[in-house]
Amino acid sequence: MKKLLAASAIALALSMAGTAAHAAVTTLTLVNDQVGFSASHTGAFSDTYNFTISNLSDLSSSVTASIVTRSTTAPTTLTSFLLTSIATGATYASSSSTSITTTNGVTKYETTYGILATSLTAGLYKLTVTGNGSYGGNLTLISSVPEASTTSMMLGGLALVGMMAWRRRRGDQKLSMPMGMTAA
Repeated sequence: MKKLLAASAIALALSMAGTAAHAAVTTLTLVNDQVGFSASHTGAFSDTYNFTISNLSDLSSSVTASIVTRSTTAPTTLTSFLLTSIATGATYASSSSTSITTTNGVTKYETTYGILATSLTAGLYKLTVTGNGSYGGNLTLISSVPEASTTSMMLGGLALVGMMAWRRRRGDQKLSMPMGMTAA
């Protein structure tokens, strides 16, 4: 019985090690609200990038894979690119496009996935990239709440425009009144 348990434990450890070679988890550290990421694999993969959003933000992220081949069929590069909130489990899907160029009988396939997500709350998120081969991408956060200085400048500008309209209207009323009739 002990041999069976030991063999099971070894088999489980080996299967976990094999899975870990094709499923990497990396923590991204954003510098000035942006970060780049890339990886190169020889086979199928599923990579996860964890990152933290500290305040309400909009997110823009893309990942691109290029494969150059002499084959007439498109190779499999990226199969999915997904953003998930770890706290809520909410997922944000991506859109993709593939461009194909051929020069001197060599075909280049370039697949790009992109995610645009608005009003993401603070918390832990993960990007999951799956596919076959190599890729590179970026992640950019944009503040979805205007800064206090921007808001105060906008309010000051509105007050100035309002005051100018009020003075112009008041001036037009004075000019349109007949002589001798003034507003009390």
